[in-house]
Amino acid sequence: MISDRRRLGLLVVAMSVLLAVIVPQATRAVSGTAQAAVIPGAPAVGDCLLQRISLRNGYETTTGFTAPTAQIAPCDGARFGEVVGLTPARGITRSERLQGCGASARDYLGAGDPADATGPWMPSIRSGVVLAGPDDLQRAAGQDWVACVVDLSPFGTDTDTGTYDGTARGGYDGGRLPSAFALCRSGRDVIDAADIPCTQAHAVEVLASTFDVPATAAATLGRTCDALARRLTRMPDVTAGGRLEVVVNSGYVGADGTLYPGADADGHVSLAQCLIGVVGPETLSGTVIGLGDAPVPWAG
Repeated sequence: MISDRRRLGLLVVAMSVLLAVIVPQATRAVSGTAQAAVIPGAPAVGDCLLQRISLRNGYETTTGFTAPTAQIAPCDGARFGEVVGLTPARGITRSERLQGCGASARDYLGAGDPADATGPWMPSIRSGVVLAGPDDLQRAAGQDWVACVVDLSPFGTDTDTGTYDGTARGGYDGGRLPSAFALCRSGRDVIDAADIPCTQAHAVEVLASTFDVPATAAATLGRTCDALARRLTRMPDVTAGGRLEVVVNSGYVGADGTLYPGADADGHVSLAQCLIGVVGPETLSGTVIGLGDAPVPWAG
């Protein structure tokens, strides 16, 4: 039997051998050159928002405007939004920033200024603008910017993930608008129909809207709506062989504050919508904006 004294001696020898192996390794110099961490710069227009921003507008501080940080990078797949412009964090008011971001979003989408639209129409865009800023490392490196990001305005349904594939750039002017940005309705009734995502089966898509139309302009809404539909869809036959039709739904606000269909006694219209609707029992599964020569997205 090994005595306690001998066990202790063996333990000391073992520890000596172990230290002889470890200590030289620990004190050995490591070759190479130290590299500074690479801090990404400001995002570029067209970069993707890869996570939802919960604080949509940021907040003002005594030193300027602070926007929430977000994961933004170039991408080809699903995204929550896209960078449409950059503004300084200081030197402009909150109102100026939001107005500038709104203009950048319209330009990016190809929607243009409302005053330049066909007739009185303004494209119906299911989107909002969120603001994003540098993270702590970027701020420490002196970066001071606010990114304007166009994203979806969710309907709050379980099937709406808030992401979409493909870029929205130029979607209203030569591009192919992602269906998630388009606005569709459960029916043609200007009063009772509900807004629904165009990614769901639908029979009506709202191309554009206009408000407070005098009688002189109301008389031309049908003609200008048809011209707008042809321009936005770029379809060789906007009726798809008679299976679709372009229509105007309008309403007016009565003396009791209620919205009624049609125009008032003077021909004034409070709200009008330029629609593309399915003629028969079929439904669509996507937007027709920017469709061009591609197949009509019939559902089923």
